[in-house]
Amino acid sequence: MGLTLVLALTGLRLVLGPVLVLMAYRGAAGAPAVALCLTAFASDYCDGVLARRFGVDTPAVRRFDSATDTVFFLCAAWAAWLLHADLLRPWAWMALAVVALECARYGFDFMKFRREAAYHAWSAKAWGLSLFAALVTSSASGAPCPSCPSRSPSASSPTRRGSQCPSSSLSGRTT
Repeated sequence: MGLTLVLALTGLRLVLGPVLVLMAYRGAAGAPAVALCLTAFASDYCDGVLARRFGVDTPAVRRFDSATDTVFFLCAAWAAWLLHADLLRPWAWMALAVVALECARYGFDFMKFRREAAYHAWSAKAWGLSLFAALVTSSASGAPCPSCPSRSPSASSPTRRGSQCPSSSLSGRTT
């Protein structure tokens, strides 16, 4: 029973990632996307707590959880790109660098351990929490940062064009 519940919670997050991408293809942001992100966060928290409580926190369960987190956040990145490509494009090289580092980490894990490792250090949790906060913020506001203009139909009007997104000031990009 315990293992089944833990795997169901982790599997839920595995399904929610592609659902987030589907929502992005449909232009959905706001409350439904935030609810999905909160559900994913709750499942990520609860699966670990319950795995430890039921004594089923095996290396295989931890690896499944880590792989599921990777899939969910790749889906979240894809959804963010679909919704905000124009504002994210200047930083695409940084996102690609993170993806390259993640691939290098998997390569290193396989070379050293002959399998992928499951990282559950506090730094990994802090990284996941920061990604979650950015995802909820962009999902709730419809913009990649709270002070950026949203991508509503009025965003293409002449009065909104040229407004400067504070987070894009480094690149000089306007929306």
